[in-house]
Amino acid sequence: MNRPERAEQLFQQGSNCAQAVSCAFAEDFAADRALTLRLATGFGGGMGHIGGTCGALTGAFMALGLAFGMKEPGDQEAKQKT
Repeated sequence: MNRPERAEQLFQQGSNCAQAVSCAFAEDFAADRALTLRLATGFGGGMGHIGGTCGALTGAFMALGLAFGMKEPGDQEAKQKT
């Protein structure tokens, strides 16, 4: 199953868009899926159901963080890459 299919499946199972997208990438980066699901919970409905930034977009930013994000404070190269 590819990432879009995984994301769609998670959404159909009741995850919000941010959870679906970020969790679809979590296992690719050895991230704990349950923790990723919990972290993305508040981003559903446009960031806390206020109609702000789309959850799919915030989930994608979380996935980018998993892929390229800082592993130590001050890692400016990783910050810029992300």
